[in-house]
Amino acid sequence: MMKIDFSRGKTAIFIGSSVCEGCGATNNRGWTAMTAERMERNGWTTGNCAIGGQTTADILLRLERDVIVHKPAVCFVGLGLSNEGLARPIRRCPAASS
Repeated sequence: MMKIDFSRGKTAIFIGSSVCEGCGATNNRGWTAMTAERMERNGWTTGNCAIGGQTTADILLRLERDVIVHKPAVCFVGLGLSNEGLARPIRRCPAASS
């Protein structure tokens, strides 16, 4: 496995939907807040530009403005499948119901 040195830029950005925003977590302190706190204790600068309800297409529209211009050493992406329309019930195949 290749070892990556994430300490070079010391900047991390979180982008995504409510999963990354922390919505629904106790005190809105989801995995991103806990990860950011730990990284900041180790000298990192972090930013969270997640927006609840966004899809992959929405993220791609603002990726340059919200992530790339900051040249982070690492970018965490968190999206919920329901935003992508993938959490819909699956219709049963007619052959499966017989």
